[in-house]
Amino acid sequence: MRMLQLADDLKIPLDAATETFGILARRGAGKTYAAAVLAEELIKAGAPVVILDPVGAWWGLRSNSTGMRAGLSVVIAGGEHGDVPLESTGGRIIADLVVDDPRPLILDLSDFESNAAQDRFVADFAEHLYRRKAHNRNPLHLIFDEADSFAPQRPMPGQARMLGAIEALVRRGRQRGIGATFITQRPAVLNKNVLTQIEVLVVLQLTAPQDRAAIEEWVRGHGTKEQSDTLLKSLASLQRGQAWFWSPSRYDLFKLVQIRKRETFDSSRTPTVGESLIQPKQLAPVDFALLRERLAATIETASKSDPAQLRAQIARLENELRSRPEQTIVSSIPVPVFIADEVERLEATAANLSAIGKQLIAQADEICSILRQRKLTHSNMALRVEKPGRE
Repeated sequence: MRMLQLADDLKIPLDAATETFGILARRGAGKTYAAAVLAEELIKAGAPVVILDPVGAWWGLRSNSTGMRAGLSVVIAGGEHGDVPLESTGGRIIADLVVDDPRPLILDLSDFESNAAQDRFVADFAEHLYRRKAHNRNPLHLIFDEADSFAPQRPMPGQARMLGAIEALVRRGRQRGIGATFITQRPAVLNKNVLTQIEVLVVLQLTAPQDRAAIEEWVRGHGTKEQSDTLLKSLASLQRGQAWFWSPSRYDLFKLVQIRKRETFDSSRTPTVGESLIQPKQLAPVDFALLRERLAATIETASKSDPAQLRAQIARLENELRSRPEQTIVSSIPVPVFIADEVERLEATAANLSAIGKQLIAQADEICSILRQRKLTHSNMALRVEKPGRE
């Protein structure tokens, strides 16, 4: 079986593509770097990988580590380095693409107009992907950077649908060929229903007490007390790039390693003061004809339903109406016209109907008079009935 080399002394099987990873570390400890190494290994092995990038930090996969040669052939949708634009209304379309045309893909969400737009995209994408994968169970690995924004412990109003979709992917996605990696610098605010489903825990340096406490329950529920104590006591002193890999149930793994060096450009690195940033000179070519074709329809639909564009269109129409001269609208009502002969015939008919009506009234009065007389006669006859005599 093909193995994924994550450190000089650590390899894991390729079937880890359908497992759930959690990469937890404080800012600057190397968590995104470690996730990029995992992505490199999966992509080189031919596993489709989709990266949800809310900060625009993953585009460096397209160039090698020096920036002088091509890296991995990964399509970038959205963001500053995107091959094609990405609309917040396109979540379902992208999910269809991922299933129908599986390939390495970065979804750069950093240019979305709001957090609400990002939430809508992710909810649509995750829900539709889960349903489509019921009929296509080929392996697919999702990477969620800044995962606590997609699976928050305390969801804000409007985030419930997105959180529910992410939980479904984590709880039942493996049966449909879906694996996932969740990266966060704040384990304390990552949803616990997601955190507890992690099968491969990757922990780099953590110092905040609340973040260490967030993983203690997972740590103490797996393996021995000695292993738990060893890991927890070492977290604050780990060096950059050092990581514990712990997977007691899947791989019987409990090991501290130094993550291997990246083969692709580190576009997530924070530059130092006064440093001249290196810009990659060459990016790997990609074939994104199908993606561009599918997204064109999405963009057209989105532009028609975008509230900002609708408001602008309404404003233009109002200005056009105000600029037009006032017009007086005359309405005409058709009135029927009769000739003299028709008027005479109508008057004669009306006279006849009036006479007939009078006759009917007289006949009705006569009938009522007869009925009253008969009723009175019947009453008098009843009074004359002789009563029985005495003996």
